[in-house]
Amino acid sequence: VIEPTYTKVSPMVENKAVVQMGDKLGVLNCEGRIVLPLEHQKITQYKGGKAWAMKNNLWGLFDDRGKQLLPFRFQEVLQVAHTELSWVRETTKWGLYDETKLTFLVKPQFDVAQVMSYECS
Repeated sequence: VIEPTYTKVSPMVENKAVVQMGDKLGVLNCEGRIVLPLEHQKITQYKGGKAWAMKNNLWGLFDDRGKQLLPFRFQEVLQVAHTELSWVRETTKWGLYDETKLTFLVKPQFDVAQVMSYECS
C-alpha cells in the first residue's frame, strides 16, 4: 500500500493540478513533477499557461514552468472570465493586468473594481 502524499488534489487543468499538504498548496504537472513548491496559501487554476499564487498574503504570477512573472505584491486578484485579464489590487488601488502581454492595461488607480458577472467584467 502506498501512503497518500497530498491531502487534496484538484483536477488537471492545462496538464497541471493544484495539490495541498496540510495548509500549503503547490502545483504538479501531469508527470508528477512539482512546478510550484508547497509553500502557497492559495493558487488559481492555470489559464493561458499562467496561474496566480498567494504567499504571505500577497499574490504573484507564475508561468507553467514555475517561473515567477510578477513578484508577490498584490493584495487581491479577480480574474476576468474567458480572458487572460485580471483586476489586481495593489495597496488600496485597483488596476487591470494583461497576463498575455505581461503589462497593465490600466495601472492601479481605482478605489473599486467589481466583476459584474461570471461571463464578463
